[in-house]
Amino acid sequence: METSCWRRAHPAWGQGARLGAALGLKLVGSFSMEGWAKVTLLGLDNLDSAGEDPSLSVAILLYLSRKYQTAPYWYPPDLQARARVDEYLAWQHTAIQLPATNVYLCKSLLPHFSGQPVDTVRLDRLLGKLKPALQHLDQEVLAAKPFLATEQVSLADLMAFTELMQPTAVGCDLFRDWPRLAAWRARVEAALGPELVQDAHKLVLQPRDPRDAQQDPRLAQELVHRLQERLS
Repeated sequence: METSCWRRAHPAWGQGARLGAALGLKLVGSFSMEGWAKVTLLGLDNLDSAGEDPSLSVAILLYLSRKYQTAPYWYPPDLQARARVDEYLAWQHTAIQLPATNVYLCKSLLPHFSGQPVDTVRLDRLLGKLKPALQHLDQEVLAAKPFLATEQVSLADLMAFTELMQPTAVGCDLFRDWPRLAAWRARVEAALGPELVQDAHKLVLQPRDPRDAQQDPRLAQELVHRLQERLS
């Protein structure tokens, strides 16, 4: 499916990549249109494609960390520490990013365009696919250190935070049963700053107008069909 179709349907599509890039400007030192313009010159950050290309948001963050003089903890120069960040970034595509995005789509976009209530059976199934990764992070990774890759916040934490906050923003309490993960979330929010976190999540948090879904009924019908295929 063409990404432009998703993007015309709802601006929150691909939001995980957008959040990662927006929060990634923290690396540059400011969250500003000037900073955003520097990123958009890359060609890497065709954010209209971000929802379809799970590697794109990682590429943006890696570019920012290499291009600008960022704090070394984001992408550590120490080879072993950097390898641990890389390990998480490689693992998270299917373990975190895909199932978290599907939970968000099921809880938010599918009912928005279909006009039907959330399919709780489907939602529970999709949450079940995310559970093993949450359990792994809580009981193994965060049992050994305060952050996902090193002793300080890094790109691994930034990437995980942006993905997990999508279903959280639409009412799925992913952290309820995982105390270490909940404490990690608080540490990441403190490191980023609450204002930046809130600003980057505006698009996900804002209420949806049901009338928007009916502006193009054919597009809405096509999206419902494709969402149901994806989430089946």
